[in-house]
Amino acid sequence: MTSPLWHYQFFQRVQKKIGPKEMILIDSRVGSRDLLEPLGKGAMLATLEYGDISFVGLGPKATPLFIGIEFKTVMDVLACVIDGRFAGHQLPGLVKEYDHVYLLIEGLFKANSDGILEIPRGRTWREVRLGSRRFMWRDFQTWLTSMETFGGVKIRHTSGRKETILMIKALKRWWSSK
Repeated sequence: MTSPLWHYQFFQRVQKKIGPKEMILIDSRVGSRDLLEPLGKGAMLATLEYGDISFVGLGPKATPLFIGIEFKTVMDVLACVIDGRFAGHQLPGLVKEYDHVYLLIEGLFKANSDGILEIPRGRTWREVRLGSRRFMWRDFQTWLTSMETFGGVKIRHTSGRKETILMIKALKRWWSSK
């Protein structure tokens, strides 16, 4: 695992080139890299051990803080509910690696009249299924609440890619404006 000192030294070197308020690291692996272009100037690819997006924010008295964002679609999150990978591997690494961690979930979802989780498919809403498993809306919300309460992650939700980019920029701006 990379150390906080490594993060700080790396960020310092890159910031000299592009400016501290601009730099956002995007994980170079599949799933994250398509965020690079829409984030624009200051965003760059890097291999992140944990998280999909990383930047330095400012804490009290301008103390540098490392902010990590794990990006997932609604379907990715549901796969995590089933396999436990996020709670068992990713989240502990994120919490250890970063000072503040966000889980950014992209995609629309709702509960139908029976409380079953639905997502849009074409012009209609369909029950979410992974294999033969259906998901209840309350179970999805319970998992999210558990991640916030016991995992120490802040959860943000966006309806689509445009809002995802805006959310990342908003978080970066908030953490840079102290």
